[in-house]
Amino acid sequence: MVEFPVSILKEIIITFIIGIVLSSIVSLIIMPWLQKATARKQKRNIRILIKSISGLVFFWVNAFVFYIYLSYFAPHNELFSNIKFGLQIILLLSLLFGIQQAINNFITYSLRKKRLPKTTIYSNIIRILVFFTLLFILMRLLNINVEPLIATLGIGALAIALALQDTLSNLFAGIYIIAVKQINTGDYIRLQSGEEGYIEDINWRNTTIRSLQNNLIILPNSFLGTNIITNFSLPKREMNIKLAIGVSYDADLEFVEKITIDVANQVIKEFNIEVDFEPRVRYFEFGDFAIKFHLSVRIKEFEQQFIIIHTLIKRIHQRYKQEHIEIPFPIRTIINKRDN
Repeated sequence: MVEFPVSILKEIIITFIIGIVLSSIVSLIIMPWLQKATARKQKRNIRILIKSISGLVFFWVNAFVFYIYLSYFAPHNELFSNIKFGLQIILLLSLLFGIQQAINNFITYSLRKKRLPKTTIYSNIIRILVFFTLLFILMRLLNINVEPLIATLGIGALAIALALQDTLSNLFAGIYIIAVKQINTGDYIRLQSGEEGYIEDINWRNTTIRSLQNNLIILPNSFLGTNIITNFSLPKREMNIKLAIGVSYDADLEFVEKITIDVANQVIKEFNIEVDFEPRVRYFEFGDFAIKFHLSVRIKEFEQQFIIIHTLIKRIHQRYKQEHIEIPFPIRTIINKRDN
């Protein structure tokens, strides 16, 4: 067991206290001030950098103070030399980790700025690429020969690719789905096979969909790539819905149209639906017992249609009663012919 003189222990304790005090000042005072100072849009890049390294600043200040002690005040022996070397490695690794976080945040912000979805698959790919790049840089700094390792990784990657064909198929399908921007997180989709819901996430293997019943549907990315998909959120989240209605043959169709549109406008105003679309009535069939028409209104997103249709049916039924507009029951007249 290594025993330190009392004077050296005192120096180490004082160094530790100084590091705690300085790191607390930087973390609790200077960093929040810098975040406020860079809150303006013009300094967004600086704010992203500060946010990326804010969690490491406390450790960096402590480690830097202790490194100064080891370099200028600690005894020059093998033990402290090894501690100093180990601290250098830890500082370098933490610095590379901070750079990785900053690069990841910058790329994520750029993707969001270009309206590419923020999904797990992008974040993981960015982290892996940045991590291995920085790892090779670290190995170079430590004078470790990386050429044999790169050759070994190349051969290993080929073997892995052959063994994991289905996994790689899902990976590239996920990248393609995101790149073409036809499906984004938050979109409401319906598959040809019947599954439908909101896209929660797209990762390296599967896509997670949240149904309206609040259940999760997990599908392989390759399945999405080979299915017909209806995206109710593109090109816009706004969508038209139709309500089929039938009125008696004795009804005044102009009056029916006026009353129906009036009710639709009241419902739209009640739900604060601000869209560039006026409700429409379009007659389309002389039915067996009624003249049929569609009432078309525009809503803000897919899930809103259920409460809107629910409210329209109640209000139209109530208003038709007040205006004596008949919604006829199904009627069929049967005529029997008899020979004389």
